[in-house]
Amino acid sequence: MNGIAVEVLGPLRVRDAAGGDVTPRGRLQRRLLAFLTLRGGAVVSVDQLTEVLWPDRLPTGAASLVHSHIFRLRQHIPDIELDATPPGYVLRLPEGAVDAARFERAVARAAAERAGDPEGALGALDGALGSWRGEAFEDLVDLDAGRIEAERLEELRLRALEERFAALLDLGRGAAAVADLEALVAREPLRERPRELLMDALVASGRRADALRVYDAYRRQLAEELGVEPSAHLRSAHERLLHGDPVPQQQPATGAPVMARPLPRPVSSFVGREQLLGVLAEHVQHERLITLVGPGGIGKTRLVTELCHLVVDSFPDGARFCDLTAVVDDDGVPAAVAAAVGVEDRPGVSTIERVAEVVRHERSLLVLDNCEHVLDGVACVADVLLRSTERLVLLATSRERIAVDGERLFPVDPLGASGEESPAVLLFADRATAASPSFALDDRTRPLVVDLCQRLDGLPLAIELAASRLASLSLEEVIAGLAHSTAVLRGGPRAVPRHRSLDAALTWSHRMLDADDQLVLAAAATFAGPFDGEDVAAVADRDASDVRDRLADLVERSLVHRDDGRFRLLQVVRSFLAERSDDRQRGDLARRHADRIAARVSAASAALRTAHDDAPMQAVRALVPDLRQAMATASARRDPDLAVRIVVAIRDPAMHGMLPELMAWGEAAGDLGAAAGHPLAVDAYAVAALGAWKAGDLERMGHLLDRAEEAAADLGLAPTYELIGARATESLAHGALADAVEGFRAGLRLDDAVGDPLRQGEDGATLAIAESYAHAPGAVADAERLLDDVAPGAGAIAAAWCWYGAGEVLLDDDPPEARRRLRRAVELARAGGGQLVEGVAGASLASLDARAGDVPAAVGHYRWLLPLWLRAGVRSPFRTMLRTVTELLCGQGLDDQAALLLGAVTAPGAGHEVVGDDVDRLAAVRAELEQRLGPGRLAELLAEGAALDDAAAAGVATAAFDRIEG
Repeated sequence: MNGIAVEVLGPLRVRDAAGGDVTPRGRLQRRLLAFLTLRGGAVVSVDQLTEVLWPDRLPTGAASLVHSHIFRLRQHIPDIELDATPPGYVLRLPEGAVDAARFERAVARAAAERAGDPEGALGALDGALGSWRGEAFEDLVDLDAGRIEAERLEELRLRALEERFAALLDLGRGAAAVADLEALVAREPLRERPRELLMDALVASGRRADALRVYDAYRRQLAEELGVEPSAHLRSAHERLLHGDPVPQQQPATGAPVMARPLPRPVSSFVGREQLLGVLAEHVQHERLITLVGPGGIGKTRLVTELCHLVVDSFPDGARFCDLTAVVDDDGVPAAVAAAVGVEDRPGVSTIERVAEVVRHERSLLVLDNCEHVLDGVACVADVLLRSTERLVLLATSRERIAVDGERLFPVDPLGASGEESPAVLLFADRATAASPSFALDDRTRPLVVDLCQRLDGLPLAIELAASRLASLSLEEVIAGLAHSTAVLRGGPRAVPRHRSLDAALTWSHRMLDADDQLVLAAAATFAGPFDGEDVAAVADRDASDVRDRLADLVERSLVHRDDGRFRLLQVVRSFLAERSDDRQRGDLARRHADRIAARVSAASAALRTAHDDAPMQAVRALVPDLRQAMATASARRDPDLAVRIVVAIRDPAMHGMLPELMAWGEAAGDLGAAAGHPLAVDAYAVAALGAWKAGDLERMGHLLDRAEEAAADLGLAPTYELIGARATESLAHGALADAVEGFRAGLRLDDAVGDPLRQGEDGATLAIAESYAHAPGAVADAERLLDDVAPGAGAIAAAWCWYGAGEVLLDDDPPEARRRLRRAVELARAGGGQLVEGVAGASLASLDARAGDVPAAVGHYRWLLPLWLRAGVRSPFRTMLRTVTELLCGQGLDDQAALLLGAVTAPGAGHEVVGDDVDRLAAVRAELEQRLGPGRLAELLAEGAALDDAAAAGVATAAFDRIEG
């Protein structure tokens, strides 16, 4: 790095070795660099960086855009050591390169040296405080990670100010500090140390009466706003002031804290909660009751144990740990607390009042662990202790809140499990090494561990139990066992029976539910993805309002989680519940779940017709895991009606949102429907045929359409809209333009299409394009009709098709107008989540730019289009787009790459036959390449290109783009 300095104590600023300002100009690049700096040398995945750069909504091709911003950072700051390290990037900074780290070290050193050298400490603190230029990590304050770090550094800044004023008092210059201390007190009115320092400074200035007034004002403010008294230390200082005694400077607490019972000692390493631990360590200093809530096995006890050892020195009167696991009922809570505190009963005084009497004036910490089964008893104890003591802090763990005034909740979430360096993976590796010294996290085991941790939802207990099984099973055997049952997750600590297995931990919570709650939970467990109260009510066949109330109760008990207004279950909880339900109940719930999902998708598909945003498409994407489950239910039950209804419902979102997996289900559904004589079998086969077209398998497409026609004939049905449209698409793919035009016209006349803006937009645009390929005179008129009659009242996706068709027909005759229309199509498609029309319209825009000689613009389009097609697994439009890429590369003199792609797009089975004007253009490219390369070399490259798969072909194109832009 050679002297690069990064400044984050204010807006991001970067300086080179000579002191020159090399701060990136782009907001996103500054944000990217700030976050990598925040992570301090850790590898940050590309997925996480995309969420940092675009927290509200990811753009298309977000990962590619991240790579582009990284490239620009390297160009702008040549000496930056920003390395690509799977699964992302790592910024390596030398010691002392970040001003925040220098500030932190300077403050710690000054505080340690103040007693012996107050003058030196004052100079060091002035220098450190002078490095602040504004809010820390100003570029990241909208992110939790950035906000937490900014708050931590701001707290450190306040401590530095306090140390500076203390140094001034040590030097006998308290009078000079009064005005600045008064300003700090006004800014931080509830903070105690500035008040104490101001009192000392006023006394040093001979203003004892003013110092007493400062204390009185502080005491009143605390009483009015927080209902508490000043600390015992400050009250003692006040008493000395009243009697005319000097006020001694506050000294750090020394000596070991007094504890009635030793805190439990951690016996394993602490992994994955460091950030939350830091936040809790701050809050425990000024909150009276903190409750860590989360499901069984989430790691609450381990976290609170680590926290106690971290903060115990700030509680001079000690910390006590009360484990309530063995307490049978609410009445037993006071005795358990008294035993933990070391208090014996006294006649005539209740147990909890006796505890309150002993700890009334203490600055102490009391942990109440595992409260969920005696919540009423804990609530009564907590209420008495909080009202009867002054500085006692209660720290509780529970699967639901205690519900006492002043309670501050901190949910303990599962460990992050995405990525090879995620906390969940690191926890597994740590525990697995302890269980089996031969275990190593290497290239073979790492992807298996990542998958296992994701399947276990990052639940620490489940991860630790899985790791412990490596003492007797292989990693593959553990994974295989988990696929069948959660029973493989056993073998936990013998001293904690409910942690001996995952089943035991979950059974502990499940037994505390009544029968109705258990039914609602079982219904919720049928959903693979997020769900709402109405979803569960439909599956449980219960009143929706009652189900919503019960779900809220289950959220309180940490068995159900709530994110962004919807509910979800951990996968391990779903598996546990599936194993506990009987066959009849499981079958009934599964069928009602499938019906509910089919209804949800049908509603989303209907909404696509008029929606101007991507809400319907996002709703379907979120339902994909549940759709898989619904189709599995239909298959297992051999239910043709359910199967074909699901496939027909998903046709439009799957087609336009590029979800080919869903379309492929049409074949199995068609088979079930045809065997049962179901009329929708014809449409199911047609949907599967369109999926085959997208995959570039025209032979299979034709086979599926033949089966659709056979089913229609067997059932005595006329060809349906889906069948006619799919046949027309097949004709277009084969270059039979007249058949395609006839087919699309016939489909658009059917009742299913008349008045349907999505059908009119999709097939109407394709009709006009087929006509233009055939140079038919009506192409432009048909496209204009779409803009006049369909687009104005259509949703975003349907309107995008209209604008795409209207632009495509003008590619040759009016390129500027074609470009305007195609841009409008892309804009609308992105708004509605219609990736198919976004891709084809974007490809046409790129071809326009290439033909106009605007190579950088064309390359820019292709860079986001290539990953879009690859990510969706849609081959036919992808290979069609590569034809124009081939032309572009030939025109740029990249002959080898152009020849490779020419071989790829003209090979048999390339996904879409070359038709229309593309025939002449590719023939011209071939002739040009043969002249420049020679027939022999061209033949070699064409054969090599014909063997390329889609990813390899995209790689050839991307490498060529790099050369063009290099």
